Amino acid sequence: MVHGFVRGISGAVVSFPVERNVPRLWLAAEDEIEAAEEEEKHAHFPVTTCTTCGQHYFVSFLKDFEYTRKKPGGGEAAGDSCYWEPLEESRGGCRALLLDRLIGGSDDENLEDHARTAPLHFCRYCGAAYPEELGRCRHCGATGVTVELFAVRQKKDNPGVLTSCLSCGANGRRMGSRYREPARPVRATNVADVHVLTQDMVHNSERQRLLVFCDNRQDAAFQAGWMKDHARRFRLRALMMGGLKDGPLSVGDLSRRIDDALEADESLSRALVPEVWLVVRKEGGGGRHEQERRKFLRIQVLREETLSSRQAFGLEPWGVAL
Repeated sequence: MVHGFVRGISGAVVSFPVERNVPRLWLAAEDEIEAAEEEEKHAHFPVTTCTTCGQHYFVSFLKDFEYTRKKPGGGEAAGDSCYWEPLEESRGGCRALLLDRLIGGSDDENLEDHARTAPLHFCRYCGAAYPEELGRCRHCGATGVTVELFAVRQKKDNPGVLTSCLSCGANGRRMGSRYREPARPVRATNVADVHVLTQDMVHNSERQRLLVFCDNRQDAAFQAGWMKDHARRFRLRALMMGGLKDGPLSVGDLSRRIDDALEADESLSRALVPEVWLVVRKEGGGGRHEQERRKFLRIQVLREETLSSRQAFGLEPWGVAL
């Protein structure tokens, strides 16, 4: 008997090593610390992504940082300029949202000219921020080239949060006493981890049987429903994708091709279109079951066709357009 222990993504971060000007992604800050060993440690910037288009943002916590006007303000005075020391959120650090580029943008697009961004230069080792490039960090004393990132301007009513995505324009909203951003941290959730693990465990099994234990009935019911809904949506997308491999099809032709596949496999039909089986059974329905199934499948195809191209999941982001 083999016991395996799997750790989910605790929180993705990026660092900026000296030898490269592009961020290096780590699925956990502990991985970067272990990889560095005796070398100098680098500053970690947690990663968040837009839930609509996938645009990435980096998060930093700085002392006395504010950016609600044309230029960032606050910080420590240093001659004719200023800088912002890194400060943990628990100690009063102000949250700053950063990015290095816009996804889907042209190579000539310059974030310096964007109305909602301002360039900042960050120390690669401690994460201190400066309005201009420096050769020596005033906070930790490290020497070397700083990395340029662009801070996202915030609103006075919601300081420290992303009110709308710079790439797709998706808006955040207030929910009670807290504000829900259009971007979320890149970290694992238990329900998704269990879903992926269970699929991998039974994928190549001859008898696909698996028991998943939960702490209580509520967790079990939520896990089962979540897995069922997501698996069904992805299975329908896979059938659509298979129908489009041979060439373009109209909505009606693609719906009929999926309908033929469900007609030939009753168990697949019961799994993917249970709503149709609840309305009318196949036996003795006088053809009504087939009519309801074709109508349901056409709605699902239209649902995929009208999905925004900036969504992270869908046929078009996967490279298959209807």
